[in-house]
Formats: sequence, C-alpha cells, structure tokens
Amino acid sequence: MPTSALQVARTGLEAQDARKEFDIRLSELAAAVPTDKVRKRVLVLTQTLPAMIAAGKRTVFHDVLENWNIAINVARREKDPDGLIDTDAVKKMAPDVILLMMPGADPLGSLMSDDRLDVFRDLPDVPAVRDNAIHLINDPMALEPSTSLPQVAAQMAKAIYPD
Repeated sequence: MPTSALQVARTGLEAQDARKEFDIRLSELAAAVPTDKVRKRVLVLTQTLPAMIAAGKRTVFHDVLENWNIAINVARREKDPDGLIDTDAVKKMAPDVILLMMPGADPLGSLMSDDRLDVFRDLPDVPAVRDNAIHLINDPMALEPSTSLPQVAAQMAKAIYPD
C-alpha cells in the first residue's frame, strides 16, 4: 500500500511532538539534578549474576550520567567489550552509588538476604556498599533506549541524589 502525503505529514508531526516531549523531559531532568553538590561516582550494572556487567563508555547509561551531567560513570575506562567486571574492579572504582538496571525485577532485599547482592557482601569498604547506596531501577523500559529514556534517567538521578 503506497504511503500518502497525509500519512507522511502525520508521521512528521508525531515525530515533532515526540521530540518536544523528549526535550521537556530532559529539561525536567536537568532541573532535578542538584548543581550545588559534587557529582557522585556511579557504577551502573545490568546484571550481577552469574557475572557483573557494567555500563561502560559506549553505552546509553554512560551518556545519561556523563553527557547530562548527572554523575561520573566509574566504568568509563573499563576495557572489556562485554562490560564484564569483577570485585577487584569494583574495589578500584570505589563507586558512591551502584545502580542495578533490572527491568521488572522484584524490589531489593537486604545485602545479606538478596542473592542479587551476594557479590557485594565481601566489599564492605566500597562506599556504595558501606553506605547502603545500592539501588534498583526496575522500570520495564530500563534497558530499552527510546523516548522513555528521560523517564529512566530521572529515576537514576533520584536514586543517585535522593535528597
């Protein structure tokens, strides 16, 4: 079926509206990030079991943290193309906050009871572990970069700067 000029025009207007909505959400996000605080050092993980996978420099989460000036991505220098890291890397990174991006996951339990947090039990000197600053982002769209990205980014910012 051929595309009519009306369908093309409607699609173009819908795209413009979506872009405006996206820009509004980004503005709201920028306003929510405190400018009077030192940016926190954040480790974003997309899984902890069976191995930890970090969001490094070439990921949308790096862009959210660094380009939108929310926080410092401590995994930005990791070399593994798949993002695999171990506990020694986490110790060296010393994140202030750890974000677990797990769409649809159940809320986190305590460090000692939740298997997803098992990998952190032997890292009491890591600031995020010591300060109980491990947060779950379980938004269904958390791993799907789309027009929902500002919504997920706002959840990230709120977890990083809860005050």
